[in-house]
Amino acid sequence: MTQTNLIQLAAHRRAILDEIVIDHPAKARAHEQFDFVVEHARHREGAGKLCVPLIGPSQSGKSTIVESYMKQKNTPDDVANRKIHVLHVTLEANVTRKGLAQNILESFEDHGFETGFNRGSETALLARVRKYLNYAEVKLLVLDEFHHLVNSENQRVADSVGETIKRLLIKGVCPIVLSGVGDAARRPLKNVQLQQRAMPTIDLRPYSLLDQNDVVEYSRFLMLYLRQFEEKGIVSNATAIVQGDVPSCIVEVTNGVLGATCNLLKEAVRIMTYNGRNHFERCDLADAADLNFVRTGLVVRNPFHLGLSPLRVN
Repeated sequence: MTQTNLIQLAAHRRAILDEIVIDHPAKARAHEQFDFVVEHARHREGAGKLCVPLIGPSQSGKSTIVESYMKQKNTPDDVANRKIHVLHVTLEANVTRKGLAQNILESFEDHGFETGFNRGSETALLARVRKYLNYAEVKLLVLDEFHHLVNSENQRVADSVGETIKRLLIKGVCPIVLSGVGDAARRPLKNVQLQQRAMPTIDLRPYSLLDQNDVVEYSRFLMLYLRQFEEKGIVSNATAIVQGDVPSCIVEVTNGVLGATCNLLKEAVRIMTYNGRNHFERCDLADAADLNFVRTGLVVRNPFHLGLSPLRVN
């Protein structure tokens, strides 16, 4: 097979892998929280609403959890009739309080609304946000990249952001999911009054081999994911990598983050394909770890070079 054909095959395989979605272990718990705050809001028409903090490192599965909930609630018929029951807003970096309102209104524009998001004061824009949330019958507002609201280490800035979110909950039409990364996403939650309106945080922390529950959840996810590689005819021995020290090497390289785990394995498939194979060898995982993690400075060593555990070839 020529190099051009190998590139085409590798790209085809990557496209197939990009379509694989395995439910995050925390999906059911998160969706239950979302359903709870939506139902609570139904009983509190005209009164204060609750928020759900969804916090974890990049690639930990926050967006996948939110997107699966949106897919359930935003039916094609409802969207066609301009009923956006779950509105997903991706906040811009270093966004101001006024920018928060603008970002929400811009998200409505993605659904065909004309909101005039770039006109008016902060107060006028927030009032317009409430108007469109009502009109589109939004039942849950998702503020993604929530940590972008805090662009300063100054606690005063965090308090100000907390106050803005609190006002949206007090005067708002719907509950809010606050989805973000790390301490910056947690900082506004130090606002005492906002804390009182918040559900327990859904914390998508990295998986650890020191926690037996983590080991069980991570291993199950890994097996389900790799089984899809085999079922789709891409890697003949994909599930064989759960033997020996390989899983622990994957956890060390990816820090136990599910999205990073998936990316490591996808890169290993590309390397495997370029080498003219449809089965994994340890060197594929080692090379993928070098390219995506060691050379980028995400990790300082590559444990795949240290172990001796071979991979069974089917």
